Amino acid sequence: PHERMRLPRMLYGQEGAIYPYSNDAAVARIVLQSLRAGVYLREPLLLCKMLSEGEVVLLTANRLLLAATKDHRCHRHYPLHVISSVARGSNERTVLLSLRP
Repeated sequence: PHERMRLPRMLYGQEGAIYPYSNDAAVARIVLQSLRAGVYLREPLLLCKMLSEGEVVLLTANRLLLAATKDHRCHRHYPLHVISSVARGSNERTVLLSLRP
């Protein structure tokens, strides 16, 4: 049997467009597929950023997610309608979210 050399790539949009391989996007695909039986895979992926702490930040058209890269479990989930503002923190690695009451 063949062992997988890399994670499956992310398919974008309803047409399933393929872009050059990105490990970050491949991890995003697995995380989105594992949440709510893959329902979030239907949302356009706008941003995927790996963090050095073994976590990944995902921004879709409808939500902001923070998930573990090892077990692909979601640690934080913010629907975009509850976020009132986003600002850069005191250093490059800090982002401040303001949530609606």
